[in-house]
Amino acid sequence: MTGEHWVTDENGEPVFEPDLLTWARWFEKTENRRVAFDDLGELGQVSTVFLGLDHNWQRFFDPLRYRPVLWETMVFGGPLDQNQVRYDSRQAAIGGPRLDDRGGARRGGSVEEAMTMGPGKYDDLCTKAREEAKAAGVLLLVIGGSRGGGFSVQSVSVDLTTRLPAILRSIAAEIEASFGKA
Repeated sequence: MTGEHWVTDENGEPVFEPDLLTWARWFEKTENRRVAFDDLGELGQVSTVFLGLDHNWQRFFDPLRYRPVLWETMVFGGPLDQNQVRYDSRQAAIGGPRLDDRGGARRGGSVEEAMTMGPGKYDDLCTKAREEAKAAGVLLLVIGGSRGGGFSVQSVSVDLTTRLPAILRSIAAEIEASFGKA
């Protein structure tokens, strides 16, 4: 079922709610929506919530591959202020980004894990590549894949993530030069 308004059942799983007033009454109760909250003092607060509204605009463009994006983790304050990640499953949201005691990003309790820029259709493959390569960051770009085109970015530092545009420009220049187009 596609739609904008969702609630969760007793297990925290999403259920489409067609009646706006029923949804609004459910939504106004914060305890219905909060999944996780970490207060790390100067490092910031990390909040994971059920959004109640579908944030996957793909439903308009690719309805056959559509999955509602209903959860979000957002950082308030600290070195990762306003970083956010959205998810299409409760399980992914529960294992989502947290901050370590040094202000770095981690996932699911492991300091070695990375903050993703997502949600992406290929986050699972990006995580696998990063873990197997023991990399500080991974950019996975998929063209015409089994899940359609998409990308996933994971990085253990905000600095690396902010350098990504320059890194991509450098890669593009190398590709163009190898084909004699520079």
